[in-house]
Amino acid sequence: MKSSFSKSYFNTLIEFFFNKYKDPLFKKLRKTIIFLSIYSAIVVIGETFFDKLFDKMQLTNLGQFHLIFSFVLSILVVFRVNSSYSRWWEGRSLWGNLVNNSRNLGLKFNNYIGLKNDPLFNQCLQNFPLLFKHHLRRHRNICENILNELGLKFKSTDHLPTVVINYMYQRINFYRNNNQISLEQYLVIDTHLANIIDVIGGCEKISNTPIPVPFKIFVNRALHFYMIVFPFGWAEIFGVLIIPIIIVFVYILSGLEILAEDMEDPFEENETGHYNNLPLDTISETIKNNVVAISEFERI
Repeated sequence: MKSSFSKSYFNTLIEFFFNKYKDPLFKKLRKTIIFLSIYSAIVVIGETFFDKLFDKMQLTNLGQFHLIFSFVLSILVVFRVNSSYSRWWEGRSLWGNLVNNSRNLGLKFNNYIGLKNDPLFNQCLQNFPLLFKHHLRRHRNICENILNELGLKFKSTDHLPTVVINYMYQRINFYRNNNQISLEQYLVIDTHLANIIDVIGGCEKISNTPIPVPFKIFVNRALHFYMIVFPFGWAEIFGVLIIPIIIVFVYILSGLEILAEDMEDPFEENETGHYNNLPLDTISETIKNNVVAISEFERI
């Protein structure tokens, strides 16, 4: 009975580490967890068989050092996570502004001129979020294809999102010069176009100014140093329990560092299997559907 229980428990552990566990964060940390578990087991065995040597080296005093170092490390990790999360939150806010300004621009243009009366303006408004998404992901070829489909001319050195905004400005200038809209209506539309330009600048600031690499490396190395020192300071107190303890520490601390790295650029594609990036595909499609629906509204 006992042997069957042990075998079942062992099989569960094997499946947990190697087969069935689907958490992408755990998968990314699995090698580190396995290595540190083996490393901790070796330290515990060494402490058991060479306890006199450990006592002579006074390694138990490392526990006090470890407590102080963990406090310093927690500050570094919190700063690292907050820096990345603030970038993610700013990107979320900017794309929220893009949604609002696109709807407002569509509603007002539809009532002033009529989106169906200017099909190209309508198409530009629908496809701008898609183009901007690919621009942030540095897919210039896709952006150029979108502009070619719209029939807009551009040069190889052009900033492609502003090509679309420039055309939209040309159209409202045309309507204003031909007295098809009033000055007040022109200024209202101009406000939303200017806000969209601000969104472009804000997102490019996030995308083009990443967190300094030396700081990321420093936090990562500090975490590894923390994990390497930990078993020596607490092996005598916790014994074999040091293994599950260090697994928890690795999952929490290293996991936070990985999550922070994922959130640094909120506009990247979800290639890592995580879901920490902004859903730009969904937002772009939502804006397009909203503009299409607005164009169907009847004008009085």
